[in-house]
Amino acid sequence: MLGNIPRLESVSQIVLYQNKNFDGSGFPGDAVAGEDIPIGARILRVLSDLLHREAKGIPKFKALEAMQAQPGIYDPRVLDAAYACFDVYLEQSAAEAASRRKLQFKDLKPGDHLLSNIETLDGTLIAPSGSRVSPALLEKLRNFAQLSGIKEPILVQT
Repeated sequence: MLGNIPRLESVSQIVLYQNKNFDGSGFPGDAVAGEDIPIGARILRVLSDLLHREAKGIPKFKALEAMQAQPGIYDPRVLDAAYACFDVYLEQSAAEAASRRKLQFKDLKPGDHLLSNIETLDGTLIAPSGSRVSPALLEKLRNFAQLSGIKEPILVQT
């Protein structure tokens, strides 16, 4: 359908080839492979699969490692770019490791970086891992703590 809309021909090719393996296997079953697969489709494939794995609770660096261990599926240059964009190549320094702590809700401060989800005692997600603690988030957490309680401890990077 997209191919019939003026100026969306390239988008239609990206959508068509988003599930094509870099080695040429997969859908569609034509001879297109490697660098001939549109770059947008190769990027979409990596990001889509990464998002799918993260939704299953797999950390980004582990998901990328698993994807890299599947030769022929992904464009190696796109995987390398994903590593660089998400700072996966960076080694954790001793200072970073020391700044990771398990805190009680009352000890959270604006600027802390959540390394775990914050949930109510019944499992309702309040703030996802990766969020920065802000004064507004602290107020939201206070309200939830009074209403239904919060699972503790909370893993943060200070």
